[in-house]
Amino acid sequence: MRRPEASDTKEVQGELHSVCSACSIGWPTGAFSALGHGMPCPYCRVIAMNAGVIVFSYDATGGMIRYRMLLGHASASVCTTHECDCVREPRSRGLWRRKGAQARVPVPLMALLLLALFAVPAGAQVGQQPNRNRRPPATAPPSSTVPGEVPGAGQSSDPNSLQPSYPGVNATLERAFIAMNLRKPDSAPFHQLVRFHYEVLGQAQDGTYEIFWSGTQHYREVFTLGSEQEIDVAVGDKMYTTRTSVAVTLPLRNVRDLVKSPMPGYLMVDYDVISVADEQVEGQTRQCIHISKRDANTNQQGTAQICFEPDSRQIASISAQGNFLNVPSDVELTAFKSLGVKRYPMHMTSTVATENMPPAKIDANVETLENVTKFDGDPFAPPPGAAVRDWCSTLAAAPSLEDYDQPSFLQEELKNLSEFFVLVRADGRVMQAEPVRAAADPDGEQKIATWIKTARFPIQNCGTIPVEYETFYMPKLKRVY
Repeated sequence: MRRPEASDTKEVQGELHSVCSACSIGWPTGAFSALGHGMPCPYCRVIAMNAGVIVFSYDATGGMIRYRMLLGHASASVCTTHECDCVREPRSRGLWRRKGAQARVPVPLMALLLLALFAVPAGAQVGQQPNRNRRPPATAPPSSTVPGEVPGAGQSSDPNSLQPSYPGVNATLERAFIAMNLRKPDSAPFHQLVRFHYEVLGQAQDGTYEIFWSGTQHYREVFTLGSEQEIDVAVGDKMYTTRTSVAVTLPLRNVRDLVKSPMPGYLMVDYDVISVADEQVEGQTRQCIHISKRDANTNQQGTAQICFEPDSRQIASISAQGNFLNVPSDVELTAFKSLGVKRYPMHMTSTVATENMPPAKIDANVETLENVTKFDGDPFAPPPGAAVRDWCSTLAAAPSLEDYDQPSFLQEELKNLSEFFVLVRADGRVMQAEPVRAAADPDGEQKIATWIKTARFPIQNCGTIPVEYETFYMPKLKRVY
Protein backbone atom coordinates (compact mmCIF):
# COMPACT_ATOMS: atom_id res chain seq x y z
CA MET A 1 0.00 0.00 0.00
CA ARG A 2 1.43 3.45 -0.95
CA ARG A 3 2.21 5.68 1.96
CA PRO A 4 -0.04 8.78 1.76
CA GLU A 5 1.81 11.90 0.66
CA ALA A 6 1.26 15.30 2.20
CA SER A 7 -0.51 16.43 -0.95
CA ASP A 8 -3.00 13.58 -0.52
CA THR A 9 -4.14 14.59 2.93
CA LYS A 10 -6.27 17.21 4.52
CA GLU A 11 -6.62 18.02 8.20
CA VAL A 12 -9.80 18.77 10.12
CA GLN A 13 -9.60 20.32 13.57
CA GLY A 14 -11.86 18.75 16.22
CA GLU A 15 -12.98 19.94 19.64
CA LEU A 16 -10.81 20.47 22.69
CA HIS A 17 -10.06 17.09 24.30
CA SER A 18 -7.97 15.56 27.05
CA VAL A 19 -6.44 12.08 27.25
CA CYS A 20 -5.22 10.72 30.58
CA SER A 21 -1.67 9.40 30.41
CA ALA A 22 -2.38 7.03 33.35
CA CYS A 23 -5.65 5.33 32.40
CA SER A 24 -5.82 6.29 28.67
CA ILE A 25 -9.42 7.49 28.95
CA GLY A 26 -10.30 10.49 26.82
CA TRP A 27 -13.01 13.06 27.33
CA PRO A 28 -14.07 16.45 25.92
CA THR A 29 -12.21 19.04 27.94
CA GLY A 30 -14.71 21.87 27.64
CA ALA A 31 -14.38 24.51 30.34
CA PHE A 32 -12.17 22.36 32.57
CA SER A 33 -8.76 23.19 31.21
CA ALA A 34 -6.22 25.55 29.76
CA LEU A 35 -3.80 24.27 27.14
CA GLY A 36 -0.53 23.00 28.54
CA HIS A 37 -1.76 23.10 32.14
CA GLY A 38 -1.96 19.86 34.19
CA MET A 39 -5.31 18.82 35.63
CA PRO A 40 -6.61 15.71 37.44
CA CYS A 41 -8.25 12.97 35.38
CA PRO A 42 -11.97 12.70 36.34
CA TYR A 43 -11.64 8.90 36.28
CA CYS A 44 -8.43 8.08 38.14
CA ARG A 45 -7.55 11.51 39.61
CA VAL A 46 -3.99 11.38 38.25
CA ILE A 47 -2.68 14.69 36.97
CA ALA A 48 -2.85 14.51 33.15
CA MET A 49 -0.83 16.89 30.97
CA ASN A 50 -2.42 15.70 27.73
CA ALA A 51 -4.94 18.41 26.93
CA GLY A 52 -5.34 19.86 23.47
CA VAL A 53 -7.14 20.03 20.16
CA ILE A 54 -7.45 16.78 18.19
CA VAL A 55 -6.61 17.11 14.48
CA PHE A 56 -7.69 14.35 12.09
CA SER A 57 -5.84 13.64 8.83
CA TYR A 58 -7.74 12.11 5.90
CA ASP A 59 -6.42 10.67 2.65
CA ALA A 60 -7.74 11.44 -0.82
CA THR A 61 -10.47 8.79 -0.52
CA GLY A 62 -11.78 10.21 2.75
CA GLY A 63 -10.29 7.51 5.01
CA MET A 64 -8.66 8.60 8.25
CA ILE A 65 -4.96 7.80 8.26
CA ARG A 66 -3.98 9.34 11.57
CA TYR A 67 -5.00 11.70 14.31
CA ARG A 68 -2.91 13.76 16.65
CA MET A 69 -3.33 16.22 19.46
CA LEU A 70 -2.02 19.78 19.19
CA LEU A 71 -0.99 21.07 22.59
CA GLY A 72 0.90 24.29 23.27
CA HIS A 73 3.56 22.69 25.47
CA ALA A 74 2.68 19.08 26.14
CA SER A 75 1.36 16.59 23.67
CA ALA A 76 0.08 13.08 23.08
CA SER A 77 -0.17 11.40 19.72
CA VAL A 78 -1.77 8.14 18.64
CA CYS A 79 -1.47 6.47 15.27
CA THR A 80 -3.98 4.01 13.89
CA THR A 81 -3.40 2.83 10.55
CA HIS A 82 -2.05 1.63 7.29
CA GLU A 83 1.80 1.83 7.53
CA CYS A 84 1.55 5.35 8.92
CA ASP A 85 3.86 6.58 11.68
CA CYS A 86 2.65 9.14 14.17
CA VAL A 87 4.35 12.32 13.02
CA ARG A 88 4.85 15.52 14.93
CA GLU A 89 6.27 18.43 12.98
CA PRO A 90 9.39 20.36 14.12
CA ARG A 91 9.12 22.75 17.05
CA SER A 92 9.38 25.78 14.74
CA ARG A 93 6.05 24.69 13.28
CA GLY A 94 4.44 24.10 16.67
CA LEU A 95 4.94 20.33 16.94
CA TRP A 96 7.62 17.67 17.37
CA ARG A 97 8.39 14.79 15.02
CA ARG A 98 8.36 11.17 16.21
CA LYS A 99 9.10 8.14 14.02
CA GLY A 100 8.37 4.54 15.05
CA ALA A 101 8.77 3.40 18.62
CA GLN A 102 11.82 5.54 19.43
CA ALA A 103 10.51 8.88 20.65
CA ARG A 104 12.65 11.71 21.97
CA VAL A 105 11.09 13.82 24.70
CA PRO A 106 12.13 17.47 24.22
CA VAL A 107 13.78 19.15 27.20
CA PRO A 108 11.05 21.80 27.62
CA LEU A 109 8.39 19.08 27.71
CA MET A 110 10.34 17.04 30.26
CA ALA A 111 10.65 20.12 32.46
CA LEU A 112 6.93 20.74 32.27
CA LEU A 113 6.14 17.12 33.13
CA LEU A 114 8.43 17.29 36.18
CA LEU A 115 6.82 20.57 37.19
CA ALA A 116 3.35 18.98 36.96
CA LEU A 117 4.49 16.00 39.01
CA PHE A 118 5.66 18.21 41.89
CA ALA A 119 2.55 20.34 41.60
CA VAL A 120 0.19 17.41 42.34
CA PRO A 121 -2.21 18.33 45.18
CA ALA A 122 -1.77 16.47 48.42
CA GLY A 123 -5.04 14.59 47.94
CA ALA A 124 -4.17 13.28 44.48
CA GLN A 125 -2.80 9.75 44.19
CA VAL A 126 -0.38 9.53 41.32
CA GLY A 127 -0.34 6.11 39.74
CA GLN A 128 -3.63 4.97 41.35
CA GLN A 129 -5.58 2.47 39.26
CA PRO A 130 -8.70 4.03 37.67
CA ASN A 131 -12.13 3.22 39.08
CA ARG A 132 -14.21 2.39 36.02
CA ASN A 133 -17.41 2.79 38.03
CA ARG A 134 -16.89 6.55 38.13
CA ARG A 135 -17.97 9.07 35.56
CA PRO A 136 -16.35 12.45 34.95
CA PRO A 137 -17.91 15.22 37.05
CA ALA A 138 -20.54 17.26 35.28
CA THR A 139 -19.32 20.62 34.00
CA ALA A 140 -22.36 22.34 35.46
CA PRO A 141 -23.86 20.35 38.35
CA PRO A 142 -27.60 20.82 38.80
CA SER A 143 -28.62 23.20 41.52
CA SER A 144 -30.33 21.75 44.57
CA THR A 145 -33.16 23.11 46.66
CA VAL A 146 -33.78 19.91 48.64
CA PRO A 147 -32.19 19.84 52.13
CA GLY A 148 -29.30 17.40 52.13
CA GLU A 149 -29.41 16.94 48.36
CA VAL A 150 -26.16 15.99 46.67
CA PRO A 151 -25.39 18.22 43.69
CA GLY A 152 -23.69 16.41 40.83
CA ALA A 153 -21.46 13.70 42.27
CA GLY A 154 -22.86 13.43 45.76
CA GLN A 155 -21.26 16.17 47.88
CA SER A 156 -23.75 17.50 50.42
CA SER A 157 -23.67 20.77 52.32
CA ASP A 158 -26.25 19.64 54.90
CA PRO A 159 -24.42 18.94 58.20
CA ASN A 160 -27.12 16.40 59.12
CA SER A 161 -26.80 14.42 55.91
CA LEU A 162 -24.77 11.26 55.29
CA GLN A 163 -21.64 13.25 54.52
CA PRO A 164 -20.29 13.67 58.11
CA SER A 165 -20.49 9.92 58.82
CA TYR A 166 -19.26 8.62 55.47
CA PRO A 167 -16.42 9.70 53.21
CA GLY A 168 -18.86 10.10 50.32
CA VAL A 169 -22.20 9.02 48.96
CA ASN A 170 -20.66 6.73 46.36
CA ALA A 171 -18.57 5.00 49.03
CA THR A 172 -21.70 4.64 51.17
CA LEU A 173 -23.58 2.95 48.34
CA GLU A 174 -20.66 0.68 47.48
CA ARG A 175 -20.43 -0.51 51.07
CA ALA A 176 -24.16 -1.19 51.17
CA PHE A 177 -24.04 -3.17 47.92
CA ILE A 178 -21.03 -5.20 49.09
CA ALA A 179 -22.72 -5.93 52.43
CA MET A 180 -25.65 -7.54 50.58
CA ASN A 181 -23.32 -10.02 48.88
CA LEU A 182 -23.32 -13.08 51.12
CA ARG A 183 -21.20 -15.11 48.69
CA LYS A 184 -17.91 -13.25 48.40
CA PRO A 185 -14.92 -15.62 48.49
CA ASP A 186 -13.97 -14.40 51.97
CA SER A 187 -17.52 -14.54 53.39
CA ALA A 188 -18.34 -16.73 56.37
CA PRO A 189 -20.23 -20.02 55.75
CA PHE A 190 -23.99 -19.58 56.09
CA HIS A 191 -27.36 -21.31 55.87
CA GLN A 192 -30.31 -19.57 54.22
CA LEU A 193 -33.93 -20.65 53.74
CA VAL A 194 -36.25 -18.56 51.56
CA ARG A 195 -40.01 -19.08 51.08
CA PHE A 196 -41.46 -17.49 47.96
CA HIS A 197 -44.56 -17.01 45.83
CA TYR A 198 -43.96 -17.34 42.06
CA GLU A 199 -46.40 -16.24 39.33
CA VAL A 200 -46.28 -16.30 35.52
CA LEU A 201 -49.26 -15.60 33.23
CA GLY A 202 -51.63 -15.76 36.19
CA GLN A 203 -50.38 -19.21 37.23
CA ALA A 204 -49.08 -19.04 40.81
CA GLN A 205 -47.11 -21.52 42.91
CA ASP A 206 -45.35 -21.50 46.26
CA GLY A 207 -41.87 -22.85 46.85
CA THR A 208 -38.66 -22.80 48.88
CA TYR A 209 -35.03 -22.09 48.11
CA GLU A 210 -32.43 -23.34 50.59
CA ILE A 211 -28.67 -23.01 50.39
CA PHE A 212 -25.83 -24.36 52.53
CA TRP A 213 -22.81 -22.27 51.53
CA SER A 214 -19.22 -22.99 52.51
CA GLY A 215 -17.45 -21.31 49.60
CA THR A 216 -17.80 -20.33 45.96
CA GLN A 217 -17.03 -23.92 44.92
CA HIS A 218 -18.56 -25.70 47.90
CA TYR A 219 -22.31 -25.38 48.40
CA ARG A 220 -25.67 -27.18 48.18
CA GLU A 221 -28.91 -25.71 46.77
CA VAL A 222 -32.33 -27.32 47.26
CA PHE A 223 -35.13 -25.75 45.23
CA THR A 224 -38.77 -26.82 45.45
CA LEU A 225 -41.68 -25.38 43.44
CA GLY A 226 -45.02 -27.14 43.84
CA SER A 227 -44.31 -30.82 43.28
CA GLU A 228 -41.06 -30.23 41.37
CA GLN A 229 -37.56 -30.20 42.89
CA GLU A 230 -33.94 -29.64 41.90
CA ILE A 231 -30.81 -30.23 43.99
CA ASP A 232 -27.43 -28.84 42.94
CA VAL A 233 -24.21 -29.64 44.82
CA ALA A 234 -20.96 -27.90 43.86
CA VAL A 235 -17.77 -29.63 44.98
CA GLY A 236 -14.59 -28.20 43.51
CA ASP A 237 -14.73 -28.36 39.72
CA LYS A 238 -17.78 -30.67 39.59
CA MET A 239 -21.49 -29.92 39.71
CA TYR A 240 -23.91 -32.69 40.76
CA THR A 241 -27.56 -32.22 39.77
CA THR A 242 -30.84 -34.04 40.27
CA ARG A 243 -34.18 -32.61 39.06
CA THR A 244 -37.66 -33.96 38.58
CA SER A 245 -38.22 -32.04 35.31
CA VAL A 246 -36.94 -29.06 33.36
CA ALA A 247 -40.05 -27.12 34.41
CA VAL A 248 -38.18 -26.17 37.57
CA THR A 249 -35.06 -24.78 35.84
CA LEU A 250 -36.19 -21.28 34.84
CA PRO A 251 -37.94 -20.47 38.15
CA LEU A 252 -34.80 -21.68 39.93
CA ARG A 253 -32.63 -19.40 37.81
CA ASN A 254 -34.89 -16.40 38.55
CA VAL A 255 -35.17 -17.02 42.29
CA ARG A 256 -31.46 -17.84 42.62
CA ASP A 257 -30.47 -14.61 40.85
CA LEU A 258 -32.72 -12.54 43.14
CA VAL A 259 -31.44 -14.17 46.32
CA LYS A 260 -27.81 -14.05 45.22
CA SER A 261 -27.88 -10.39 44.13
CA PRO A 262 -31.07 -8.62 45.29
CA MET A 263 -30.04 -5.27 43.78
CA PRO A 264 -30.16 -5.13 39.94
CA GLY A 265 -26.55 -5.48 38.84
CA TYR A 266 -26.57 -2.71 36.26
CA LEU A 267 -27.53 -0.15 38.92
CA MET A 268 -24.53 -0.97 41.13
CA VAL A 269 -21.95 0.44 38.70
CA ASP A 270 -21.56 3.57 36.58
CA TYR A 271 -24.60 5.29 38.06
CA ASP A 272 -25.32 8.99 38.56
CA VAL A 273 -26.27 10.31 42.00
CA ILE A 274 -29.34 12.49 41.53
CA SER A 275 -30.16 13.66 45.05
CA VAL A 276 -29.99 12.95 48.77
CA ALA A 277 -32.84 14.00 51.06
CA ASP A 278 -34.67 13.16 54.27
CA GLU A 279 -37.91 11.39 53.31
CA GLN A 280 -40.83 9.57 54.89
CA VAL A 281 -40.71 5.86 53.97
CA GLU A 282 -43.51 3.71 55.39
CA GLY A 283 -44.05 6.22 58.18
CA GLN A 284 -40.37 6.38 59.14
CA THR A 285 -37.87 9.19 58.52
CA ARG A 286 -35.10 7.96 56.27
CA GLN A 287 -32.10 9.51 54.53
CA CYS A 288 -32.54 8.46 50.91
CA ILE A 289 -30.10 8.52 48.01
CA HIS A 290 -31.56 8.61 44.51
CA ILE A 291 -29.48 7.25 41.63
CA SER A 292 -30.06 6.82 37.92
CA LYS A 293 -28.39 5.11 34.99
CA ARG A 294 -29.20 5.85 31.34
CA ASP A 295 -28.11 4.02 28.19
CA ALA A 296 -26.92 6.59 25.65
CA ASN A 297 -27.86 4.48 22.63
CA THR A 298 -31.46 3.58 23.55
CA ASN A 299 -32.18 6.36 26.07
CA GLN A 300 -33.50 3.65 28.38
CA GLN A 301 -32.81 4.10 32.05
CA GLY A 302 -33.11 2.58 35.50
CA THR A 303 -33.55 4.41 38.78
CA ALA A 304 -33.25 3.48 42.44
CA GLN A 305 -34.01 4.93 45.86
CA ILE A 306 -31.66 3.62 48.59
CA CYS A 307 -32.68 4.65 52.10
CA PHE A 308 -30.75 4.55 55.39
CA GLU A 309 -31.72 4.75 59.04
CA PRO A 310 -30.73 8.26 60.20
CA ASP A 311 -29.32 7.18 63.58
CA SER A 312 -27.49 3.94 62.79
CA ARG A 313 -26.67 4.94 59.17
CA GLN A 314 -27.55 1.36 58.17
CA ILE A 315 -29.38 0.56 54.96
CA ALA A 316 -33.14 0.15 55.48
CA SER A 317 -34.76 -0.23 52.05
CA ILE A 318 -34.20 -0.19 48.29
CA SER A 319 -36.70 0.50 45.54
CA ALA A 320 -35.43 0.05 41.94
CA GLN A 321 -37.32 0.31 38.67
CA GLY A 322 -36.58 0.82 35.02
CA ASN A 323 -36.08 -0.64 31.58
CA PHE A 324 -32.39 -0.88 30.77
CA LEU A 325 -31.08 -2.61 27.63
CA ASN A 326 -34.61 -3.91 26.94
CA VAL A 327 -34.79 -5.72 30.28
CA PRO A 328 -37.47 -4.23 32.58
CA SER A 329 -36.86 -4.47 36.32
CA ASP A 330 -38.95 -3.72 39.41
CA VAL A 331 -37.40 -4.59 42.79
CA GLU A 332 -38.40 -3.76 46.38
CA LEU A 333 -36.06 -4.74 49.24
CA THR A 334 -37.06 -4.18 52.87
CA ALA A 335 -36.68 -5.54 56.44
CA PHE A 336 -32.87 -5.57 56.33
CA LYS A 337 -31.05 -7.73 58.88
CA SER A 338 -27.44 -7.53 60.00
CA LEU A 339 -25.36 -10.70 59.94
CA GLY A 340 -21.84 -9.91 61.09
CA VAL A 341 -20.51 -7.40 58.55
CA LYS A 342 -23.29 -8.29 56.13
CA ARG A 343 -26.70 -6.59 55.86
CA TYR A 344 -29.33 -8.38 53.84
CA PRO A 345 -33.04 -7.81 52.96
CA MET A 346 -35.39 -10.31 54.59
CA HIS A 347 -38.28 -9.38 52.28
CA MET A 348 -37.84 -9.09 48.50
CA THR A 349 -40.26 -8.58 45.63
CA SER A 350 -39.21 -8.59 42.01
CA THR A 351 -40.64 -8.66 38.52
CA VAL A 352 -38.26 -10.63 36.31
CA ALA A 353 -38.72 -9.90 32.62
CA THR A 354 -36.87 -11.43 29.69
CA GLU A 355 -37.09 -9.94 26.23
CA ASN A 356 -40.15 -11.19 24.29
CA MET A 357 -41.32 -13.47 27.13
CA PRO A 358 -43.93 -12.94 29.90
CA PRO A 359 -42.59 -11.59 33.23
CA ALA A 360 -42.35 -13.64 36.41
CA LYS A 361 -43.44 -12.07 39.71
CA ILE A 362 -41.57 -13.16 42.85
CA ASP A 363 -42.47 -12.37 46.45
CA ALA A 364 -39.81 -13.82 48.76
CA ASN A 365 -39.38 -13.91 52.55
CA VAL A 366 -36.14 -15.04 54.17
CA GLU A 367 -37.13 -17.38 56.99
CA THR A 368 -33.60 -18.38 58.07
CA LEU A 369 -30.29 -16.57 57.67
CA GLU A 370 -27.46 -17.62 59.95
CA ASN A 371 -23.71 -18.00 59.94
CA VAL A 372 -22.55 -21.57 60.46
CA THR A 373 -19.38 -22.79 62.13
CA LYS A 374 -20.08 -26.45 61.38
CA PHE A 375 -22.87 -27.92 59.25
CA ASP A 376 -24.92 -30.83 60.57
CA GLY A 377 -24.30 -34.04 58.68
CA ASP A 378 -22.71 -33.69 55.25
CA PRO A 379 -24.85 -31.39 53.06
CA PHE A 380 -22.16 -31.39 50.36
CA ALA A 381 -22.39 -35.10 49.60
CA PRO A 382 -23.60 -35.61 45.99
CA PRO A 383 -27.26 -36.70 45.89
CA PRO A 384 -27.89 -40.31 44.77
CA GLY A 385 -28.24 -40.73 41.01
CA ALA A 386 -27.02 -37.20 40.29
CA ALA A 387 -25.77 -36.18 36.85
CA VAL A 388 -22.24 -34.77 37.04
CA ARG A 389 -20.50 -32.27 34.80
CA ASP A 390 -17.39 -30.09 34.82
CA TRP A 391 -18.05 -26.68 36.29
CA CYS A 392 -16.39 -23.56 37.68
CA SER A 393 -17.66 -20.66 39.77
CA THR A 394 -16.26 -18.14 37.28
CA LEU A 395 -18.38 -19.46 34.40
CA ALA A 396 -19.98 -16.38 32.88
CA ALA A 397 -23.52 -16.03 31.62
CA ALA A 398 -23.83 -17.63 28.20
CA PRO A 399 -23.30 -15.23 25.29
CA SER A 400 -26.32 -14.51 23.11
CA LEU A 401 -26.94 -16.87 20.22
CA GLU A 402 -26.52 -15.39 16.74
CA ASP A 403 -28.14 -17.70 14.20
CA TYR A 404 -30.04 -16.25 11.25
CA ASP A 405 -31.72 -19.59 10.55
CA GLN A 406 -33.66 -19.66 13.82
CA PRO A 407 -37.44 -19.37 13.47
CA SER A 408 -39.07 -16.05 14.37
CA PHE A 409 -42.59 -15.16 15.42
CA LEU A 410 -44.89 -12.15 15.52
CA GLN A 411 -45.43 -10.43 18.86
CA GLU A 412 -48.93 -11.91 19.28
CA GLU A 413 -47.54 -15.39 18.58
CA LEU A 414 -44.80 -15.18 21.20
CA LYS A 415 -47.30 -15.20 24.08
CA ASN A 416 -48.28 -18.75 23.05
CA LEU A 417 -44.69 -20.03 23.20
CA SER A 418 -42.28 -20.96 25.98
CA GLU A 419 -38.62 -20.54 26.80
CA PHE A 420 -36.47 -23.63 26.19
CA PHE A 421 -34.05 -25.12 28.68
CA VAL A 422 -30.87 -26.06 26.78
CA LEU A 423 -27.94 -28.22 27.89
CA VAL A 424 -24.99 -27.38 25.63
CA ARG A 425 -22.04 -29.71 25.07
CA ALA A 426 -18.45 -28.54 25.31
CA ASP A 427 -18.32 -28.22 21.50
CA GLY A 428 -21.41 -25.96 21.37
CA ARG A 429 -23.80 -28.65 20.12
CA VAL A 430 -27.12 -29.22 21.88
CA MET A 431 -27.30 -32.21 24.21
CA GLN A 432 -30.81 -31.52 25.55
CA ALA A 433 -33.52 -28.96 24.75
CA GLU A 434 -37.05 -28.82 26.21
CA PRO A 435 -39.67 -26.10 26.75
CA VAL A 436 -40.00 -25.07 30.40
CA ARG A 437 -43.77 -24.46 30.11
CA ALA A 438 -46.56 -26.05 28.13
CA ALA A 439 -47.03 -23.98 24.97
CA ALA A 440 -50.39 -23.03 23.49
CA ASP A 441 -48.88 -23.17 20.00
CA PRO A 442 -47.61 -26.72 19.39
CA ASP A 443 -46.71 -25.95 15.77
CA GLY A 444 -44.48 -23.04 16.76
CA GLU A 445 -42.95 -25.09 19.54
CA GLN A 446 -42.14 -27.87 17.06
CA LYS A 447 -40.44 -25.38 14.71
CA ILE A 448 -38.14 -24.32 17.55
CA ALA A 449 -37.50 -27.91 18.66
CA THR A 450 -36.56 -28.97 15.11
CA TRP A 451 -34.21 -26.05 14.57
CA ILE A 452 -32.54 -26.18 17.98
CA LYS A 453 -31.37 -29.78 17.48
CA THR A 454 -28.93 -28.58 14.81
CA ALA A 455 -28.10 -25.17 16.35
CA ARG A 456 -24.55 -24.31 17.37
CA PHE A 457 -24.36 -22.42 20.66
CA PRO A 458 -21.38 -20.36 21.90
CA ILE A 459 -18.63 -22.36 23.63
CA GLN A 460 -18.06 -21.69 27.34
CA ASN A 461 -14.71 -22.20 29.05
CA CYS A 462 -13.51 -22.82 32.57
CA GLY A 463 -10.14 -21.20 32.17
CA THR A 464 -9.04 -22.58 28.80
CA ILE A 465 -11.05 -25.83 28.97
CA PRO A 466 -14.46 -25.95 27.17
CA VAL A 467 -17.23 -27.30 29.42
CA GLU A 468 -20.88 -28.23 29.24
CA TYR A 469 -23.30 -25.58 30.46
CA GLU A 470 -27.00 -24.89 30.92
CA THR A 471 -28.77 -21.92 29.35
CA PHE A 472 -32.19 -20.79 28.14
CA TYR A 473 -33.33 -20.03 24.63
CA MET A 474 -35.94 -17.29 24.16
CA PRO A 475 -38.09 -17.47 20.99
CA LYS A 476 -37.13 -14.74 18.55
CA LEU A 477 -39.36 -11.81 17.62
CA LYS A 478 -39.99 -11.38 13.89
CA ARG A 479 -39.16 -7.84 12.80
CA VAL A 480 -41.77 -6.34 10.49
CA TYR A 481 -40.58 -3.36 8.48
